[in-house]
Amino acid sequence: MKELNEKSKGILVRSRVQHLEENEKCTRYFFRKLFRSQQQINTLINENGEELNNSQQIDAEIYGFYKKLYGNKQINKEEMSYFLSKLTNKLTERERENLDQEITIDEMTKAMQSMQNNKAPGLDGLPKEFYSTFWEILKGPLLQVYKEAFKEGKLPSVMNQGMITLLHKKGPQNNLKNWRPLTLLGIDTKILSKVLFFRMQTVISSIIGKEQTCGVPGRKMTDSLALIRDTYLYCQERKLPLSILGIDLEKAFDSVDHEFLEGILCHFNFGNVFINWIRVLYNECRSSVVANRKVTPPFTVRAGVRQGCPLSPLLFIMAMEPLACALRQNKLIKGIIPPGNYGKDVKLTMYMDDLTLLVVDNSSIKESLKICERFTVASGMKINKTKILLINSTTLK
Repeated sequence: MKELNEKSKGILVRSRVQHLEENEKCTRYFFRKLFRSQQQINTLINENGEELNNSQQIDAEIYGFYKKLYGNKQINKEEMSYFLSKLTNKLTERERENLDQEITIDEMTKAMQSMQNNKAPGLDGLPKEFYSTFWEILKGPLLQVYKEAFKEGKLPSVMNQGMITLLHKKGPQNNLKNWRPLTLLGIDTKILSKVLFFRMQTVISSIIGKEQTCGVPGRKMTDSLALIRDTYLYCQERKLPLSILGIDLEKAFDSVDHEFLEGILCHFNFGNVFINWIRVLYNECRSSVVANRKVTPPFTVRAGVRQGCPLSPLLFIMAMEPLACALRQNKLIKGIIPPGNYGKDVKLTMYMDDLTLLVVDNSSIKESLKICERFTVASGMKINKTKILLINSTTLK
């Protein structure tokens, strides 16, 4: 019976990890959950705390909420420069040149074939199966469309508009902050994004620090969980002081400032060609929200990375890297020095925007929170809440 209990606990942990990891990716698991969760939003609480029950008021609130969410962010340029200066890793000239190569038919074919069938199409209604069937006819003209878009600096209007569908995460359903906006894009746009994704994936591990365990080949969420668990047990056994801070950013994926993101790409030594491709994807892009079987008017997306775009996870972990670097380099923040780590301390671990700090004293807590607050005004993101767990707190200074 004891062995059976242990096995059941393991299954529960693994299922929880799958739930969290797959929710960050556009996998079949993710889309099954999306379409099972299609629900009517019959009531909403607006920013003033008022309850809305009228369908027209609800539609207007949904439109206004997401138009504001994806609108321009007020950022502090000096703080932005401070965090960008903390980035130390850079692409080599060889890596930079490889990323700047012209897009090829072979890359497009690989990108198209990597997509799964039976996925919801974008605004044009054409699924991946259509492109698979007529690929030999479509691939040449599609490449020409990409080349023209690069010259123009933006995609054609039918390609740069997304359809946002809402996936409930947790908490009261009458609060739009508890819904995840997933952008459905056309396959033609996703093929271009996937080509850039495959290119960026070849270099991402050389520029993203080991603290980030999402989106980097060879790393996974369980690495973060194991580090937190082992640090906790290590300090418990030795009666060492430890504070575990969980920093939760609000709508971080949808709030990162585009100017801040472009600055990061430049500091990482990405070439002009690759950066221009990112501009093409986001220049004058628009979205509409699909809710309650209705579609809102389109609005311009001026912030955030689109959840549903293959490239978005890699862009976002780059947006979080300046924060990791600032925390890592700050000598006022003291972490745990584990055995066998050559005297170097461990201060933090990250999975996408989930940040966990492992520090040893009160001054480290204050300095960490100060850095995180400064990061919000530099990046356009906001801190939603902070949780602090004190271990052997009587020994904290």
